[in-house]
Amino acid sequence: MKPEKPVDKKKKYLVSRRSVTFGISVAPLKRQMKEEKENLGALTKAERKCIGMLCLTVALWMTQPLHGYHPTVPALLAVVLMGMPKVGFIDWKNLVKVNFDMVLLIGPFGRLDSCGI
Repeated sequence: MKPEKPVDKKKKYLVSRRSVTFGISVAPLKRQMKEEKENLGALTKAERKCIGMLCLTVALWMTQPLHGYHPTVPALLAVVLMGMPKVGFIDWKNLVKVNFDMVLLIGPFGRLDSCGI
């Protein structure tokens, strides 16, 4: 029976920390993304309003067990806020183009899981 060789912990550590490369360089992608970010510039007032309304809607969806509103209520509230003068950021002409029949049709299907369907 051969005596076991002592394990060199340093070598074992280097082997387990070894990175695998597949010959793909991400440097061009990083450069392109940095250029795109610079081209975009700062957020506009409308973009900030949109982000705020999105955060409000998601917060209402996440707290649904606390207030009990159906998930379509926060979504419709966001749509109404988007179209309100001075609060919203969408023109009425563009808001009317949305197919709300489809929105109201799809909304309840999110709750079918509670019915066991």
